[in-house]
Amino acid sequence: MIATEFRFLWFVVFYCVGVLVVACSNPINQVTSDGYAKQCDEAERNGRLDIAEQACCRALVNVDVGNLGDEQKSQKLYNLARIKRKIGKFAEAELLCRESLTIEDKLSSGSKDRIGREIQLIIAA
Repeated sequence: MIATEFRFLWFVVFYCVGVLVVACSNPINQVTSDGYAKQCDEAERNGRLDIAEQACCRALVNVDVGNLGDEQKSQKLYNLARIKRKIGKFAEAELLCRESLTIEDKLSSGSKDRIGREIQLIIAA
């Protein structure tokens, strides 16, 4: 009987630790997201908007998968929206920009400058 309770207790402990690890931000996804963001910037500077779009999208996915936080998600959404607007995918750009604005509105540290740039991007589309 005691052995069964002991096993159950270890199961509960390992389960709780596993849940906490999954709920935390993942440094691997942080590095990967940052790498894709750099690729996006470089491709945009070189006029390769098709590659920039893919890289920005992958950066955003890694923010979501790694639970990297709302501030990073908002920034990655905005970056992808900017690229989509340059490509001419105005409807997609507007949706991404609106989602970013929603997040910025919820953040207490939302930058008024960033929010202003995002509103300008929506208006321009």
